[in-house]
Amino acid sequence: MAEGWDWTRVQAEACPQCGFDPAEHPLDGLGADLRATAAGWRALLETSAPDDLRRRPEPTTWCALELACHVRDAVTVFDQRIALTLVEDDPELGWWDHEAAVDEQAYAAQDPGLVAGGVEASLGALAAAVEAIPPGAAWDRRAVRRAGEHFTVAGMARFTLHEAVHHLADAEAALAGGGASGDAGG
Repeated sequence: MAEGWDWTRVQAEACPQCGFDPAEHPLDGLGADLRATAAGWRALLETSAPDDLRRRPEPTTWCALELACHVRDAVTVFDQRIALTLVEDDPELGWWDHEAAVDEQAYAAQDPGLVAGGVEASLGALAAAVEAIPPGAAWDRRAVRRAGEHFTVAGMARFTLHEAVHHLADAEAALAGGGASGDAGG
């Protein structure tokens, strides 16, 4: 994990861990990018043994299934935040406690097939939402999340795509016995 790294920077800068570069994801292609990432998640969840999906590579490192649930829920949270930012001026987005959700919602015990459908549905819904945003000023609308973390609609869309891409690589590493590389969170 990049200690001290401000994860909001992936709105405009390449991720130092996974290499995701938001400049490589133009606004008019985000929907397709989100759907392609959903297909990657579905393939991973449908072709891996449930016990493997539930195995943590280290006690404090999320397993592939926990990562998938996190992505499903984080995408939904950011889809709602984008919708809010499109209708309110400079909304305060608050904080979603993604760490607590892992235990409270028993992510590791969830059905991988249902999770695959949930990840696909959340990414598909976000893809449809961003494809409905007209070119222009709507993409530049701003919001703030805890402690002055500023987002634009475009930045939130790219940030969320990054979450899905980054954690898909983490899930692949977890299945291979490696560790996750970090989390941008709620």
